[in-house]
Amino acid sequence: MKVCVIGAGPSGLYVSKFLASYVDKISIFEKSKAIGGHYKYSQNPKMKSFLRILENRNVNLITNYKINKKTFPKIEKDHDVFILATGGKEKYFKNKITINGLDILKNRIDLKSLGNNVCILGMGNVSLDIIRKIYKFVSKIDVFSRSNIMDSKFTINEMRDLINQNVFKIKIKEDKSHANIQNNRRYEMFKDLKDNNSNKILNLFFNANIKDIIKAEDKIKVCFDNEKKINYDSVITSFGFVPKKLNC
Repeated sequence: MKVCVIGAGPSGLYVSKFLASYVDKISIFEKSKAIGGHYKYSQNPKMKSFLRILENRNVNLITNYKINKKTFPKIEKDHDVFILATGGKEKYFKNKITINGLDILKNRIDLKSLGNNVCILGMGNVSLDIIRKIYKFVSKIDVFSRSNIMDSKFTINEMRDLINQNVFKIKIKEDKSHANIQNNRRYEMFKDLKDNNSNKILNLFFNANIKDIIKAEDKIKVCFDNEKKINYDSVITSFGFVPKKLNC
């Protein structure tokens, strides 16, 4: 059996790794010149595992090949099964006064223009990459998650790596979910945060619900459902992705 995987991001590569022992041939088609998808913009990339997948003799990578209505018929007859692993496109907030996080990671934004007091909405691993990218240019970063510590989207390894960089004074704000949790890895990671001499502040807010974001003169005001309002120089959104549609 010959399998075609469309997309060489993490999903496409790992499904290829799994199938490589069960099929005759896997062809991975990637529209860009590099593997990794959005992951290649990570500030803490671990690409070796991806490269090892491509060393399998049953796996063939074809880059700079976009699958669409014109190109799909050329490869259709050569494959028995097609797997879509085209990833997602970034979600944008409803207004235009916020900055999308991927625009930061893709170097579309002048980091010197962010100001000193910055807000990041969303607390997945992409948000942690944004923090690594901008921290030298700002004084304070507030990061908000709608979920509690247990359910927020960051992974333990990525958050621990950020903590261990020791470039922030980190404070946990407004989370009550861990009150009765014992020996939980997520809670323990934050339990004994050590003070340092850094002049960079990182506040992590949990159980935060955003009501609105409005322009307030030269600031951006974030309004919460508990009637709290905070002004920022810049607001960056990191809400994840929506699926891409393949046009073929």
